[in-house]
Amino acid sequence: AGLTTLRNLARLDLSCHAMGAEGLWRLAAALQPLPVTDLDLRSNRLDIVAVGPLSSLLADHSALRRLQLGFVACDGGLGDRNQLDAECVEKLTRPLGDLKCLTSLDLSGCEFGAAGAEHVARSLDGKCDLTELHLGSNILGSKGAVAVAGALGQLDKITWLNLGSNDLGAEGAAA
Repeated sequence: AGLTTLRNLARLDLSCHAMGAEGLWRLAAALQPLPVTDLDLRSNRLDIVAVGPLSSLLADHSALRRLQLGFVACDGGLGDRNQLDAECVEKLTRPLGDLKCLTSLDLSGCEFGAAGAEHVARSLDGKCDLTELHLGSNILGSKGAVAVAGALGQLDKITWLNLGSNDLGAEGAAA
């Protein structure tokens, strides 16, 4: 029962639950028939093992408008950070790319670096309705900033861009 009885559930915040891959598989099954358009999974210990269930969940909810996979402080601790490194982000490029209705994407604090930024940039292709992009605290450096800047040219509706705490340097800031 639980979530599956909420037939009109559109917004779901499950941040800070340390659910990991096993919990995400269960969540994907429970949410499958529901019309969720806003999903917050920040700080849930998601890692490479969670990419499978996360991809499945995203495929079942292609009408998602807001997706939060970044970091939020949980009870003052940092232990539940999602570990979506460059390899994870690469594997999520296609599922993220298939979310055509997406208006807000939060991948802040995943620390995926410049290589991850290149994958994120590829997943942004066709996201003409994206208004918020949060990539703060990802160790992007100038190379990652250049990759993201290349994707921003097609995103003319962006009203909020978070690139804070990424050590962009002069080249990255100018990109």
